[in-house]
Amino acid sequence: QDFYNTTLLGRWNEIASGDGRGFVVEDSIAYFSMGESLKIIDFSDPDNPTILGSCPLDHYIYRIALGENYIITGNNGEYSIIDVSNPNDPNVVISQETELGFHQPVIEEIRLYIHVTGGGIKVFDFSPSNDIEEISSFIRD
Repeated sequence: QDFYNTTLLGRWNEIASGDGRGFVVEDSIAYFSMGESLKIIDFSDPDNPTILGSCPLDHYIYRIALGENYIITGNNGEYSIIDVSNPNDPNVVISQETELGFHQPVIEEIRLYIHVTGGGIKVFDFSPSNDIEEISSFIRD
């Protein structure tokens, strides 16, 4: 592959303010942080990307992960779980402060794993039949 021979297919220029720190893309839909807001952009037509939805948060977003219908965002003091099953109307399901800090989230099937500062992990259940709930944690002494 020739990585030096690339072509720009499209760009979204409507960023008014904010600092993008994290993003994920699935099926030409980009979910990305912009300061204290999650933006959802459809890039299926690269010449005309369109904003599908936006979700303001109470915290600055540093990290982001995508599950089947959820986005997990966070920083070193707070994390949020956002239902994006309807990208036009994303909704915050859980928003929690943490004294432990928030690092890389990982989603595996119906489980969310959050690595927290100091060597800990919190585990949440995402099964469709239940509300999202913390089911386990390991915090190093």
